[in-house]
Amino acid sequence: MQHKGEGQHTHSSLEKGLHLLSVFIPDNREMGTVEIARSFSMNRSTVSRMLNVLRKQGFVSQNPENKKYSLGPQIYSLAVAYNGSFESVLTQIAKPHLDQLRLDLQQTVVLEIPVVDRVMVIYVTEGLGPIKISARVGDRHCYHASAGGKCILAFSSKEFISDILCSELQSLTPKTVIDPEELGKELNAIRRGGFAFDNEGNNPGISAFGVPVLDQDSTPVAAIVTAGPSNQMVWEQRKFFVKGLQDAAERMRQQLIGDSISQKV
Repeated sequence: MQHKGEGQHTHSSLEKGLHLLSVFIPDNREMGTVEIARSFSMNRSTVSRMLNVLRKQGFVSQNPENKKYSLGPQIYSLAVAYNGSFESVLTQIAKPHLDQLRLDLQQTVVLEIPVVDRVMVIYVTEGLGPIKISARVGDRHCYHASAGGKCILAFSSKEFISDILCSELQSLTPKTVIDPEELGKELNAIRRGGFAFDNEGNNPGISAFGVPVLDQDSTPVAAIVTAGPSNQMVWEQRKFFVKGLQDAAERMRQQLIGDSISQKV
């Protein structure tokens, strides 16, 4: 039999525990018990007990050398489950728009999402021309060398952009942009124009246009890309390709954030 006030106490403890996990957002920096307690103005012994419970359940991990805490493997499992469900929802929303876009543009259309240091293809609808583009669900592309990667990167946080620019930029073709300063200028142009153009930077003979799909906070959650032979995907035709991409991205955005929010935009 549950005593009076016991349920309320359990609810309060759960709320505090979930609130405590937020201290590791956004970079999962290792923190000690004293620092965490100070962040929430909580008693050190209370925080220590809560961390011990979270550690036993795998929601936090403790570094045996410095005794500091960070998010544990159970958080990763939850993230994988969430990403899987979000990916499924995103694909369901995108499919009719991308299938129609393929008919309008006559070219291959791809949906990509950010996955750590790459973008990953989660949906492909092939172009109608005789030349087929090699694109498969599960393919991953570098941020700096693909239309989808660049438009997602351009609208990401300054910290993430800096991390990519400071990393080793691999040359995939003779036209891959690997100079950080040049890439930075290109990202600025993408933010101003709202689209990216890849001229054989990812695959020889293949060019592509891409636009981001943004959420209500203007954070990129995906990119819609159309790709084809370079002699067909030319810069001079950018208005035609980009308009179709942006219209599809906006329809997806409205479905993702809901009609009530889209009406305020």
